[in-house]
Amino acid sequence: MIGVSRREEALQSLRDSAVSLTITDHLVSANQPSELAREMKKIKPEVPIMLFSSTVPRHFDGVDVFLSKREPTAEFLRIVRDVIE
Repeated sequence: MIGVSRREEALQSLRDSAVSLTITDHLVSANQPSELAREMKKIKPEVPIMLFSSTVPRHFDGVDVFLSKREPTAEFLRIVRDVIE
């Protein structure tokens, strides 16, 4: 697992590391999750992108899965497992 808190770090980590799934929220994506997702898809289009947030965005461009932070932990883990498989 790789944890980052800034957009630039997220993009660089994606370039430099083997990644099975990216999970982002509005904080890392600066309220532009679609823009960050599109940039990530340019780097590694095969890697699914999950937006994990308490706020539903206006646009989901590039985001493969949206998951509310209100979901129970067991459901979060089930969905992550399903997306990776």
